[in-house]
Amino acid sequence: KLVIVSSHRFASFGGTRLRSIPLLVAWPYFKGKLEALHERITEQLQYLRPTEDEPVSLKLKRIFLKLWPWLKTVFSAL
Repeated sequence: KLVIVSSHRFASFGGTRLRSIPLLVAWPYFKGKLEALHERITEQLQYLRPTEDEPVSLKLKRIFLKLWPWLKTVFSAL
């Protein structure tokens, strides 16, 4: 344990720990939700070919399908 001599308190007095706990709890939850969303969208768009006049929602789903593997890799490396 590191003690700061001038104040006689521990150097890691809760600030870093309190910020990291929500991240440790929230990331696996959101990762599971995003993986389920990825599977659901993959099934929905499996037989649809991209067209020029498709709605914005379908375009966003296609973008998510392309980006999710990269984002998952980046976040798992952290």
